[in-house]
Amino acid sequence: MQTVLHTEGSGARSTGARAVAAQQLEGSSSVRGARLDWTATGHGPLVVFAHGMGVDRWGLEQAGMLDWSDVPTAGRRLVRFDARGHGTSTGDPDDHLGPGSRRFP
Repeated sequence: MQTVLHTEGSGARSTGARAVAAQQLEGSSSVRGARLDWTATGHGPLVVFAHGMGVDRWGLEQAGMLDWSDVPTAGRRLVRFDARGHGTSTGDPDDHLGPGSRRFP
């Protein structure tokens, strides 16, 4: 399955999404010079999980700290993504404004 997703005005473009299981897609989006990998499960109103530093989109669930199974069951669409430089996404985590950005002390 090949899909192309584009959000107007976001500068993000998703290609190569593939069906993984019933009602689940995996793909990647190019955002400001990095590839962000994501997984979408279910249908309905959107729920986005943005993980913290040092983990990825699956880490807390694999550690038994979160259980997202009720989200799709409740008629919601769950999207999890690996932030820049985490999990399978590319890019420097400190370069969140794009290539060449600088952090201030």
